[in-house]
Amino acid sequence: MLLDAEKRQDDWFRDIVFDVCVCGSGPAGMTVARQLAAKGWNVGLFESGDLDLKLDAQELAEGRNIGLDYFSLDSVRLRVLGGTSGHWSGVTHPFEAHDFEKNPSHPMSGWPISRADVEPYAEEAAKILDLGPQERVGDMFVGASGELKPISFRSSTPITRFGEKYRAELGSSSLRTYLNATLVDIELDADHNFVSKLVFRSYDVEAPFVVRARYVVLCFGGIENARFLLNANRQVSAGLGNQNDLVGRFFCEHPVFHVGSAVLRNVSRDGPYSHYIPSRELMLKERCLNFLLTITGLHEGALMRWTREAICRADATRELVNRVLGRTIQCFDIEILLGFEQALNRDSRVLLGKKTDRFGQRRVDLDWRFSDLDFHTMRTAIMEVGKQLAVTDMGRARIADWLQADKPRPPGIDTDTVGSIHHMCTTRMSDNPREGVVDRDCRIHGIQNLYIGGSSVFATASYTHPTFTIVQLALRLADHLDSRLRS
Repeated sequence: MLLDAEKRQDDWFRDIVFDVCVCGSGPAGMTVARQLAAKGWNVGLFESGDLDLKLDAQELAEGRNIGLDYFSLDSVRLRVLGGTSGHWSGVTHPFEAHDFEKNPSHPMSGWPISRADVEPYAEEAAKILDLGPQERVGDMFVGASGELKPISFRSSTPITRFGEKYRAELGSSSLRTYLNATLVDIELDADHNFVSKLVFRSYDVEAPFVVRARYVVLCFGGIENARFLLNANRQVSAGLGNQNDLVGRFFCEHPVFHVGSAVLRNVSRDGPYSHYIPSRELMLKERCLNFLLTITGLHEGALMRWTREAICRADATRELVNRVLGRTIQCFDIEILLGFEQALNRDSRVLLGKKTDRFGQRRVDLDWRFSDLDFHTMRTAIMEVGKQLAVTDMGRARIADWLQADKPRPPGIDTDTVGSIHHMCTTRMSDNPREGVVDRDCRIHGIQNLYIGGSSVFATASYTHPTFTIVQLALRLADHLDSRLRS
């Protein structure tokens, strides 16, 4: 059932102890809550927003960028039923097996789980996301070294918005979903290792309300999970889960920049082919991270088209030109767009700013930073494109001027794509509490019944859209909590 916390009665939570309280109704929170409710558990799903986007809720997402140029923080997060699935492009792909493995060139890389641990949830995740078949792809580098591999994606069409897809179900099911309910504090027991109470606020009612649950799952997103834990510092001064100063650190995006251009010739347009990732061997050889190359603007090159039209008027002239060039003149201009796996960097982080929101919670300062490994990965990608074009005599590539500088300064949002609105790794997963905030089961180290859902638990970011892996991990977490509840 759908309930509005603005209209709550005094006795709504007086005698209830939920089996699980899930906070946040995006892909992670909605999936965990629905799965556990379907297994018969008493679940409360709490959402800070309403059925539709409203200013009162959305202004809580305001913050400040103090690092690299980035989008306004209230534009990249949504406080509404369904969360930031409202921003999802609908395109997704599972992580590669080696994305979970240690990369010797990437300090702290390697997940405590493997792809085999999430693979059993792939089919159900595809159903939840309404994914269609793999797209058809070709390979413009066929017959070359194989260092660049064509990659295909699956798409949700129409795009699955969790709030829209599950609104009717939530209204009629036994799962109690509370709207306009913003979590503002967590109270721990005397030993500070068990959540005893959750404190919520709504917008039009001044008094807070308290909720109790056996297990708690926070699914606020890659920025907001960290922000909440840092703000929850009434009993633990550093914030919950932050005993090793890791909450909010290692903030990763999937940066996206135009890193170069190229001129191709004699390329069939029968594709489509546009997306390439590096082979595992290339990553190890070049000591770089994973990346996604997108070939854009495949069209006949203007210069060559004008040249042919100007000089190839007569058959004899055309024959002469073709004989000199050794081939039919056909040329295409392309731009090289690169998204890549950002390196783990302690100084790229979510911080608390000085300003507070209406509930007294300190707002976010996002200090997004790149490392030398990030720039090395970008250069490696465009250089490999150039190599493949030259080896196959298919064309030539040119690296972007800004990337050739000794100390590159990436373009900003006014001139380039910059990012993908994928926020990851701020409560990263590790069996070692000195390297991560949550363990392999997404439980916060040191707190018995507090879990995190979503891409903030990613140990590393990979190159690809996170939504599929978010849902896989949420399904896995629901199974884990079901087992704990039954034990």
